[in-house]
Amino acid sequence: MMTETANFVRPLMILTGISFFLTAAEAREYWVSPRGNDRATGRKVTPWQTLQHAADQVVAGDTVNVPAGNYQGFNVTRGGTASARITFRARPGAVINQAWSSSGNHYGINASGQSYLTIGGFTFIPQASQAAWGAAIRLGGTPGNWIYGNVIQNNTVQMGQSSTPDGCGIYASWSNGVLIENNTVSGTGDSGIYVANSSLNYTISGNTVYNCGGNGIHNNGDVSQGNPGINYNALIENNIIYNVGFSSAGQAISCDGVQDSRIQNNLIYAAHGKGISLYKVNSAEGSRRDIVVNNTVLTAADGGAALRMVDDSSGNTVLNNILYSANPSSASIDLLSGDLTGLRSDYNVVKNRFYSDGSKLPFGEWQGLGKDIHSFIATPFQLFFNPEANDYRLSSKSPAIDAGTTASAPRKDLKGNTRPRGHGIDIGAYESNENGQ
Repeated sequence: MMTETANFVRPLMILTGISFFLTAAEAREYWVSPRGNDRATGRKVTPWQTLQHAADQVVAGDTVNVPAGNYQGFNVTRGGTASARITFRARPGAVINQAWSSSGNHYGINASGQSYLTIGGFTFIPQASQAAWGAAIRLGGTPGNWIYGNVIQNNTVQMGQSSTPDGCGIYASWSNGVLIENNTVSGTGDSGIYVANSSLNYTISGNTVYNCGGNGIHNNGDVSQGNPGINYNALIENNIIYNVGFSSAGQAISCDGVQDSRIQNNLIYAAHGKGISLYKVNSAEGSRRDIVVNNTVLTAADGGAALRMVDDSSGNTVLNNILYSANPSSASIDLLSGDLTGLRSDYNVVKNRFYSDGSKLPFGEWQGLGKDIHSFIATPFQLFFNPEANDYRLSSKSPAIDAGTTASAPRKDLKGNTRPRGHGIDIGAYESNENGQ
């Protein structure tokens, strides 16, 4: 819960006078080890002992290598630059199982106020005896002061071990250009991944988020933290999200004031709240002009709509999606009539239930509004290779094969396969070959 003015250009660092670019010889590599000593040199043969000491010593361009072992979390006290990042690179088996704490807040890694960091390869496992963690990794600016260019990748977050529910897995606010990719997050009481407070130009890609009581991936402009109160220019793609929303009816992908963004190639199943939701509660405006394309979304028998658009979330594009809810009372698309303005929705696979202003519409009446003219109804067993085993690749006889449109379609699918592989674009997150699969 944290904010920047709309700026759609990724920032370039302009340096005047003396050059601050580090050469390869000047960039230094350091090591820590549970058997190290903070009075040592930090070199490979004489490593430091604590991550906090390492964080206090490094400067722009430096890398901290973290071998296997158990560690206490740390607070990042300085950032890098666009040309000389600070990197914390963990090896397999490097586990943060004790929080860094301040003023009653507990985090695995706190990097508030710092830019151009790479944090990768850590495993986070809070212990049962500890107070709840607010987040495994926390990045944050302050109102009107964005942080830039951080990369959070290849981390494993296993929350839910504490006596009370842990908060978020990965949290970023007031962030410009953050990349959150290839992380695995589970067990949170709140959202698995949370990007807040007027963040922009960011990417959430290739993550697996599951067993989270709240939202899977939550995006929240939150104007209460300062203007503009909108998240802009996000790319949310290639994520797998399942078994989320069971304690708070959260959304698998929640967009509270997210504009001019793309949501594509995501696989969502066993969502106990809504699938993808575009709305306004805390943000300054609704989620507008977003492109929702080639997603496979299946909400559970106790779940809500596969796609929800409310609160003046107009001008959106919805193409090539599989939108299904196992709840007989829930719809493929649920919106308010005002959100029909500028909506392009077509070439989707749906069920025979839609809602507008709370009124149920069968598919034919929905098409009568000029929406989903090329879309069609199908069940998971008609579509997928083995839905009972959560295998949502398209079967060889799936009606979704070659049934999509090239408009706005990503060039690759969830698995990195090129589109199209057959005679046309397939509907959903997976592109099959000529024989399915």
